[in-house]
Amino acid sequence: MKFDTILELLKTISFYNTVSITQTFAKNGEDYLTAKSAGNSTSIVVTHIETQEDTIYTDIETAAEAIEHMLHDYSIVM
Repeated sequence: MKFDTILELLKTISFYNTVSITQTFAKNGEDYLTAKSAGNSTSIVVTHIETQEDTIYTDIETAAEAIEHMLHDYSIVM
């Protein structure tokens, strides 16, 4: 998935932060990450499905970049 697509999905989640929207991202055909709003804020919570480890991003572009890197095996620490 391309950065711009991820960014638009996260912007939608952030805009509708008063409702519960969870976006699932797949890697190699398997669910890999989820992203959702961190409550009534613009922060995004990214969860690695296998480990259930959460990372909170206060910047949508940073979250999109991290997701893109994780989906494409670029070096990044969550």
